Amino acid sequence: MNIQNIPRKDKVVKQAFYPKLDVLVLPDYSQIEYRLYAWYMAVQIGDERAAETFREGKDLHEEQARRIHETMGWEFETPLTDAQRQYGKTLNFAALYGGGIPTIVRQLGCDRDTARAIYDAFHEDNPLIGRWTWERGRQREPDPDTLNGQIVQTIRERETGSEPGYITTLWGRHLHPEEHRKALNALIQGGAADLMKQGMVNIHEWLASEPELRSHTVLSVHDEVGLDCPEEEVEYVCDSLLPLMSDPRLEEILPIEIDIKTTRESWAEAV
Repeated sequence: MNIQNIPRKDKVVKQAFYPKLDVLVLPDYSQIEYRLYAWYMAVQIGDERAAETFREGKDLHEEQARRIHETMGWEFETPLTDAQRQYGKTLNFAALYGGGIPTIVRQLGCDRDTARAIYDAFHEDNPLIGRWTWERGRQREPDPDTLNGQIVQTIRERETGSEPGYITTLWGRHLHPEEHRKALNALIQGGAADLMKQGMVNIHEWLASEPELRSHTVLSVHDEVGLDCPEEEVEYVCDSLLPLMSDPRLEEILPIEIDIKTTRESWAEAV
């Protein structure tokens, strides 16, 4: 069984997983892809706004949604409603995953003219991401001084007659995006996967270095690790996880956070 195929919210399958000892401890990265995105914007382009949002403990999607409402001249509530926050989440999602106007139409349920106005406002507010226009038969090249533009430029510089170009994650892995518009997403998702693997190795080595501990890792799925722990070790294990799952290069710019769920019953009951 490939548990990577278990949907995040699937309660039925997760009911089959129980702790063999006492407690399942399940640390999960908090918005890790957006934190990596903020890291690249700050380090590679010098745009600190997203990183600053995380440093201040604010909600990245809410901050973007507020700026879009202000730019569009729309009224909004304080705090934002879930529907208003969704604008920020949709636009951040579209930037990170190579979407555009069709994504905005689909996610927000608006017409194409409104979606285009929102899309334009987002890129006016975030000019250093790099602008792609997704319309049938037309595509705008990203500016080489933007994040998207620099990534695409790197790929092209590494192309040879026989080999496609590639980008390199923060952990040194080479990635070959199928399309240039997916390059940023590949870099971010590839980096998140590398961080997860590094965290799993660190946890394994830490547990091996403390042979008196009976806790052990039992699974990983998506960006979540599962450890089986005896009751008396739960607090110590939980307190030790964050530095093991983080990376000092990221922490220099913004905080990495993990959410830790526990359950004494099945995985489905983790809270």
